[in-house]
Amino acid sequence: MAASCSSCGKPGPHCRTTGDCIKYLEAEHKAGRRFNRDIRLPATRGHGTAEPPGTMNKTERYYYETVLKPKYLDNQYQAVMFEALKLRLGWKCFYTTDFFCVTSVGQFELHEVKAPKRWEDDARVKIQVAASLYPWFQFFGCEGSPKVPFEITPIQAIPASF
Repeated sequence: MAASCSSCGKPGPHCRTTGDCIKYLEAEHKAGRRFNRDIRLPATRGHGTAEPPGTMNKTERYYYETVLKPKYLDNQYQAVMFEALKLRLGWKCFYTTDFFCVTSVGQFELHEVKAPKRWEDDARVKIQVAASLYPWFQFFGCEGSPKVPFEITPIQAIPASF
């Protein structure tokens, strides 16, 4: 008879090979042990904070409450949506915008929100490449926090060199 799982009691070594038992994965992760590469815990966003997709972090929530929501209520924006648009930049390379806004005159704006001094090189390059591939969108980099007022700068497209 095959050995049973110590976490869930199911017979067989299913936990270590297919990752069916999340209790086993969580116990291994908390114990600091490395486990099989094909078994993965849910991905983390940013600097180790586990948030489900579609959930705003504190900076994004503050930006929405202080900048975008007042403009929406003042009818400067027809719509404001969080993580509503995912753009393909290349093979297995995507850019998901923080906020997709439609202005009252029908222009599309994409806002990328970062805390001060948190712009990493790959994020900056991704948004510049997206701006060059999708010129019908206006891209904005929004840097700030509850302690520092938001600085909103338009993102320039990378010039094409052929």
